[in-house]
Amino acid sequence: MEKKISLSKRIIKSVSGQFSQLMVFLLLLFIFRPVEEGIILHLIWQFCFAGVLFSAIFNCHHSHFVKVIATLTGIPALLCNWLTFFYPYKWLIISGHGLAMLFLVVCTCSILHIVIVRAKVTVETLRGAICVYLMIGFFFSLLYTNIELLNTEAFYYSHTINVMFPHNVYLNEMVYFSFVTLLSIGYGDVVPLAYYAQTFSVLEGVIGHFYLAILVARLVAVYSFREEKHLLLKHFEKKAK
Repeated sequence: MEKKISLSKRIIKSVSGQFSQLMVFLLLLFIFRPVEEGIILHLIWQFCFAGVLFSAIFNCHHSHFVKVIATLTGIPALLCNWLTFFYPYKWLIISGHGLAMLFLVVCTCSILHIVIVRAKVTVETLRGAICVYLMIGFFFSLLYTNIELLNTEAFYYSHTINVMFPHNVYLNEMVYFSFVTLLSIGYGDVVPLAYYAQTFSVLEGVIGHFYLAILVARLVAVYSFREEKHLLLKHFEKKAK
């Protein structure tokens, strides 16, 4: 009985962390990205985005200023995205994506500050680092989608695009392309053709590499400092005895 209680407490503690729910919703946002089959997955994607928005604003330990800015950009982005179900105007879709990008920038920078600058090597720190990585990928996904909506010849696809729900399909393709670029895989089934599309693709790849390198170096440095401090304290305690 005691083991069951302790296990349930551990599960609740792991889910109630400041980055736990955000990480789950970000993963769901990738898994349920909208595809050409119809509007159902797009609806699920919007629910997952709402989960990302609220968990990023209220669960993460942002400053009051960051919370205000995130709310002022995130809520209008959510409203614009829901309105596209009834009014699928290009300007409304682009506006919603633009506001979502601002929201992601604000929250990503704040979480990055918590993870990198005030780093403590814990499970929650690693969750925050994963959230930042995923949010970078989604930021570029929305950026590429807006580029494609403004210029349908900015990217080349090796397969046919369904024109019934073009913004859904573009979003799905750009989420896939963004994470493939971030991971530096590059299968070649989606290729940037326009100059600015190529520039942002290279920029995302560079950010992905530098982020991992800087993050690992920072966490190793913090962990090493804590270990050295612990050993020094033990050494002084032994001398004192």
